[in-house]
Amino acid sequence: MFSRDPLFILTSWFELHQMQQHHELLEAHGISMKKVNLLHESEVTRMALRLMDGAYKPIASDALRTWLEQKSRYIEGFLRRWAYPAVENPDLGWHLVHYEGISAYLTELVTSLRERLSPEAQFNVDRFLQQSQGHVQLRFSPRSDPCQLKSHKVTEDVRQHAALFQEAAQVITASSEYQAVLAGALAPFDEGC
Repeated sequence: MFSRDPLFILTSWFELHQMQQHHELLEAHGISMKKVNLLHESEVTRMALRLMDGAYKPIASDALRTWLEQKSRYIEGFLRRWAYPAVENPDLGWHLVHYEGISAYLTELVTSLRERLSPEAQFNVDRFLQQSQGHVQLRFSPRSDPCQLKSHKVTEDVRQHAALFQEAAQVITASSEYQAVLAGALAPFDEGC
């Protein structure tokens, strides 16, 4: 299970939410939200963001506040259901990994399992590891600024409402669920817009 700073989660989800708000426009141009959400194909996503930016309407503060409250409750529920049990009961065998550590964790995981795999799977693991060593685009690299997104218009919207996003993230990090997970497994986050 991967852990990520709530501010990054909220801003990323907001960009996806805004794309969903423009789904009719995107579908009219042959872009399926399923492709955007599940495959994350860079060319499809770039085109979707360009189209959305051209027709973008900023969100009202009240609507954003409601959206942030809903997403904050969802994150707290997720922590309660999945992350908290992993900390409280290490025998479950669940691992909490910082979002920023995904690449290193996956590399270590596939390397440790390599000997148990079929020769074909071993070949694929070796090929992946070799490719990911030399190619930046194959390695995971998280955003450094939680308020800088791929969409220029969403970035403007997030920056305009940065205080609301930061307030929602602070509510999550102050929750007992988050604090319990933080104390048990993870180092704190201190990012801001």
